[in-house]
Parts: sequence; C-alpha cells; structure tokens
Amino acid sequence: MGSIGTVLIELANMIKSQISNILTKLPENNRLERIWLLAKMDFKRRYYGSFLGLIWAFINPLGRFFIYYFVFTYLIGSKTPNFALFLFLGLIFWIYFSESAFRGLNIIQTRSFILENIQINKIDIYFASLLSSTIGFAFNFTVYFVASIFFGVDINFTVVLFPLLFINMAIFILGTMIMLSVIHIFIRDIIHIWNLFVLMLMWFSGVFFQIDNNSADWKEAALAYLTPVCGIIKNTRAVLIYGEGFDLNLFIYDYVYALIFFFIALYFLNRSYGMALEKQ
Repeated sequence: MGSIGTVLIELANMIKSQISNILTKLPENNRLERIWLLAKMDFKRRYYGSFLGLIWAFINPLGRFFIYYFVFTYLIGSKTPNFALFLFLGLIFWIYFSESAFRGLNIIQTRSFILENIQINKIDIYFASLLSSTIGFAFNFTVYFVASIFFGVDINFTVVLFPLLFINMAIFILGTMIMLSVIHIFIRDIIHIWNLFVLMLMWFSGVFFQIDNNSADWKEAALAYLTPVCGIIKNTRAVLIYGEGFDLNLFIYDYVYALIFFFIALYFLNRSYGMALEKQ
C-alpha cells in the first residue's frame, strides 16, 4: 500500500513539475497560473489531507469496477468482448463527469471568498475545478492504459482521435458545472434532485452496455443522443479498445450539443452572477 502511494505521489509531482515549467515561461500573475494554483489547492484538499492520500483517487473507480464486473460477468453473464476494459473505461469517464458536475453545484458558494477578494475571471473557478478533476482522471486513465497492455489490446493509430473525444467531454462537463451552479442559486434542493437524476442517467449512458445509435429500435437509438456522455463513451471505446474509427455523425452531434449547452450555461451565469454573490 505504501509503495503504491509513493508511486502516485511521484506521478503527481511529475505532472505538477511539468505544468510548473510551462507556467514559469509565462508572465507573472497570469491567468493560467491562477487557474493552476486553484486547481492544485483543490486537488490537495481532496486527497493529501486523508490517511491514504492519493490512493483514494483509485479506490473509488476500482471498487466500483470490481462490484459491477462481478454482477455483470457472473450474475448477468455479459458477453461483451474485452468486458473488463469496456466497463472500466466507461466507469472512469462516468466518474469524471458525475464528480465534476457535483462539485459544480455549490462552486460559487465555496469560492465566493476568492471571487470577492481576488481579481479573477468568474469562469476561471470552473476551469480550475475541472482541471483538478482532470488530474484525478489522468491517474485513472493511466491505470486503464496499463490494464489494456496487460489484456493484450493492440495500440492502434485510432488512439490519436482520443484527445478530440476528451475535449468534447471536458466542454460538456464545464457546461454542466456552470448550469448546476446557476440553478443552485435559485433552487437549493437541486442537490437532491441531481443525485436521483445522475443515478438514472448512469444507466442510460452506456456505462455497462453498448447503446447502438443506429438501432432499429428507436428507443435505444434515442438514448445515444440523450447527452454527449453516451456517445463519447461509445466512441472512446471504439478508438481505444476495438481499434475502430468513431461514429462521425454521433461525434458531430455530441460536439454541437456540448458547445451549445456550454454557451447557454455561460449566458445564464452572466445574467445571475451578481445575484449569486448577493445571496452569499
């Protein structure tokens, strides 16, 4: 356990060092540096203060993986090829989305002291929170990458498409964080509604089984277009596990959806930002 923690800390320090090297080449007190400092502070607060530290970043997805893998493999009998990787990749993307969105709920309240006392663009607190979550995602994705080598998955040229899919997910998460924080200004109980909604959405996002957007069953096909999460997970599995090109129509739809949703959320944030600070 201790050796694993040492490796994780070394990996975190390496990432931090690389980012710091980039920031040192930029003007002092620049926007990127402020975002990085906020993200680093948030990441340390979540992991470094606990007994197991960074190991918690792995326990959550791995714990869920073993539970769901047992249920779907031994109780339900899933026949999906490479189901272990199929499930783990879906889970780390889902956890990235759900945990980031949840922190967006009360981000204005928890960061109000920064917004009121430091000259910072309000959107930067969302960028910082997303960056903090992305660091955790990077750890989990590293585990997935090592596991894919262990399971003998060929590294295909299609992996170069993965950054496009990841950016799509990041845009949608950012929009979701902003929208939830705006709704939370007016409806404090949104946190309870969101917990139920995100539980339902998990089963409709293709985390545990493939959803075919070209299915003859219109109900199954419609699920693939409910949110970009489903399409992004499906296309990511295609390029990383099965060495296939992604579904271009689904890819374009997910990007347009995420971008439109982000700008709508940003519009409402700008309209309600003053009211949000007054209610603190």
